[in-house]
Amino acid sequence: MAKTLFLIEDDKALIETISEFLRSKGYIIETSYNGEEALKMLPVVRPDLILLDLILPEMNGIDFLKKIQLDNTEFANIPVLVLTNLQGDEETFQKLGLKIDGYFIKANTSLEELSEKIKDALFEKVGIKVHGYLIKSNISLAELHNKIKEILA
Repeated sequence: MAKTLFLIEDDKALIETISEFLRSKGYIIETSYNGEEALKMLPVVRPDLILLDLILPEMNGIDFLKKIQLDNTEFANIPVLVLTNLQGDEETFQKLGLKIDGYFIKANTSLEELSEKIKDALFEKVGIKVHGYLIKSNISLAELHNKIKEILA
């Protein structure tokens, strides 16, 4: 099943470039040009991952993150990759009580690098879900592996 990525960026040309590239990789792309609109779209889009610029009209990226991670726990676990021209790092967000899965400077990041990080973040999300399932089910990884082999046989 194709994963849905939510690209929140105010540069329309950049949205087109990134969207076209990621669609060619098999992703479904939803877009928003400002933080306020993105917040309203979130319950409908229900993305697997968010690509977020920080400098946005109407609501900046940090305020958007605060709304979804601190005020609305329903969306708190969606992986977020920050794609911006502002210097910074993941530690800055940790100090604010926010979690991001990557911080990229637009000018220094290729589309291929971004694609790889998206794959990594989505894989990590699945890994966390599997880990939670193992704990809840009181099943070992070896047992799970055997069950998967049975299903696929």
